[in-house]
Amino acid sequence: MRYDQLPPTPPRLQRDKRYGWLRLYNDFARHPKWRVVSSMTGIPVSQVVAIAAAMLCHANMARPRGSLAEFNVLECGAALDIPSDSAARVYATLEELEWIEQDFITTWFERQPDQEDPTAAERQRRRRQKRKAERVANCPQEASRVTPVTHRDVTLEQTEKRKKEGNASTLSSDVLAESAQGLVNKEVGETQENQAKAELWVMSEGVKITMARCACPKSIAELKIVRWRNEASKNFLVLAQTLAKADTEGIIGDKFQRLVSSEIERYMRETRFGLPLPFGPTIVKRGQE
Repeated sequence: MRYDQLPPTPPRLQRDKRYGWLRLYNDFARHPKWRVVSSMTGIPVSQVVAIAAAMLCHANMARPRGSLAEFNVLECGAALDIPSDSAARVYATLEELEWIEQDFITTWFERQPDQEDPTAAERQRRRRQKRKAERVANCPQEASRVTPVTHRDVTLEQTEKRKKEGNASTLSSDVLAESAQGLVNKEVGETQENQAKAELWVMSEGVKITMARCACPKSIAELKIVRWRNEASKNFLVLAQTLAKADTEGIIGDKFQRLVSSEIERYMRETRFGLPLPFGPTIVKRGQE
């Protein structure tokens, strides 16, 4: 037999899908079929509806779905607390009405198609959006978790706004411009006053800057401020100047944290040893005699 004369390959059988749920339509409980069965058997309509629902649940778990070949009237009667002969009579009457044929629900594929809900993806997307909106409403810190480009634009705009408003809690530009070396020559009272202003600014505006630049909640931002304060030997003027300078750089995340730490280290080094020389030390070699 030639290759082109081989019989066609039978199609592969689709794997039976399993569902832990089934469709129960709005007209199920009020369907006139159950009243017809009740009048034919003398069984209350409520019991007929319960037996029919039990049949649907059994057919949904059967293989193939829709089959009632293994439906047991004794188990059904025991589960619903009704006589088993009532379940048997309802079953036989539904066969007469052709709702059941050859132990299979005739309208199964019409009412219970073996396919997923086409609107499931859209409903799931709306559900995620609703949950995200609820999280943002309950936790304002979630709103700061935005993309770097948008975050940079918003933060820089907020920085310019703070400068224009001249908030009373914001440290003045002349105090921020004071270097760590210059603080040594100030009077004690003036230094303490500036330190108090700087501390107030750091614990308010500085925390806000850290929250925005590091995209972290207020509790984490306060921990970072405490760590930087210790690195600056509790000098809030140095820390305030460093945060204000780093905020104008427009960087976020780890780069922002590294910049703050490096600037604090530079200020403290200049405080201890003074400004660096314009050129490094040179070695003068002695001439040959």
